[in-house]
Amino acid sequence: MTDQPTRRERPCPATAGPLLGPGSLIRDYRIEAELAAGGFGTVYRARHEVLGRVAAIKVLHAEIARSGDGPVRFEREARIANLIRHPNVVDVFELDQLPDGRPYFVMEYLEGVDLETHLDRNGPLSPAAVADILDPVCQALHAAHASCVIHRDLKASNVFLANAHGRRRVVLLDFGISKLLSAGVLDLTTSRHIVGTPSAMAPEQLTGGPIDQRTDVYGLGVLTYHLLTGRPPYGEHSRSVMQHMHLHAERPRPSARAPVPEAIDAVVAQAMSTDPAERQPGALELLAGFRGALEAAHATTASRATPSRALAVYVDLRAIHEGEPGEEPEEAIAALEDALGLVARELGRAGFQRAMQTPCAGLFVRVLPRPAAEEQAARGEAVSAVLALWDLLTAEGGIHATMALHADHAITVGAEVKGGAILHLTGWLPAAPGGVLSSRAAIEGLALADPEPAAGPIRIRPAPA
Repeated sequence: MTDQPTRRERPCPATAGPLLGPGSLIRDYRIEAELAAGGFGTVYRARHEVLGRVAAIKVLHAEIARSGDGPVRFEREARIANLIRHPNVVDVFELDQLPDGRPYFVMEYLEGVDLETHLDRNGPLSPAAVADILDPVCQALHAAHASCVIHRDLKASNVFLANAHGRRRVVLLDFGISKLLSAGVLDLTTSRHIVGTPSAMAPEQLTGGPIDQRTDVYGLGVLTYHLLTGRPPYGEHSRSVMQHMHLHAERPRPSARAPVPEAIDAVVAQAMSTDPAERQPGALELLAGFRGALEAAHATTASRATPSRALAVYVDLRAIHEGEPGEEPEEAIAALEDALGLVARELGRAGFQRAMQTPCAGLFVRVLPRPAAEEQAARGEAVSAVLALWDLLTAEGGIHATMALHADHAITVGAEVKGGAILHLTGWLPAAPGGVLSSRAAIEGLALADPEPAAGPIRIRPAPA
């Protein structure tokens, strides 16, 4: 289902007509609310008149119902979901037509949120949390592949986190553009017909090549990167740019953007290989590789890990220029590159190591000594270096900077920070942009601390006017 239900509901509008208005009947189901509407159809919440069971009903739009292969695709989506019959695939109960000829199908009602919305609200997931998501998704895909079904549109918005009796159930959605590989089955696409989501399409989808289960393995690689870093592998670009990157760009490393064991980089890179023959042969093999890399990293870290305390500074830089975002002039881009070099150089001199890096932001961490007096002195020295860097960045203008400071627990292996709360940005990174902001833990005991208790981040340098 492209139009998966969520908890955000609204009454059916009067313009929907009496047939699909609140209280209207579709066979034995009484419509209660509209859940979602998209380009293909509308999904309603309904309740069975006799059994009282709540269900979701997806109705094809009238204009699509009257056009070409729209009804055939719609019916196939329902039949494929029912064909797989897996606990991590949405269950379809009935398939029929309204009196005006529009097809509909009745499926189980899912209460919860899709994975893309979850990421937007909560940020990237830890590798362990990603493994917990991948497991049911890969099991569902394995069942689909065993039924000769290729999903072809794996992405965060097509994975639903449902609340089922107080427990989370991960459900794979939207088999609307899936492909049946069984002999004699009608294929509604040709080698010249490109279907899928540009940010997640395998190279063979883009070039019209042969499709098999390794196409979904590529999609799993893209999804894994997205879950670990909070964004798709190649960001948000035009369709043509994303197509070029999926075909030709270097495979991205999750560890370059998030606190991820480097062993996982190899799993993602293999899944996203441009050559299907070099990928994991199936979904379960990718899952096994991911879990194996995670377990190996945990074993290595556990044998050498030391609990420590660390100070982190997150630096976000933007070039100040006139014009639309993404259309920075060359001088603005050069200024941003110079500023990023200055940040890395000055923080390196102050004892910080780079933990994450993006084109315009980075996380830098400094391990603090254990004795309390030495720890406070080291924090004071490091905070002073951050403020001096702020002064350098803002002295000549042209750069809008945001810095955020925080002190917390860290797991170190040798001199490197490998884990701990200090790397979980969503737990401490403030939302307010501009200036230098700090948690109380980072500046406690220093002259910069506010003597009065304060909730939330403390601004110790103002944002530029």
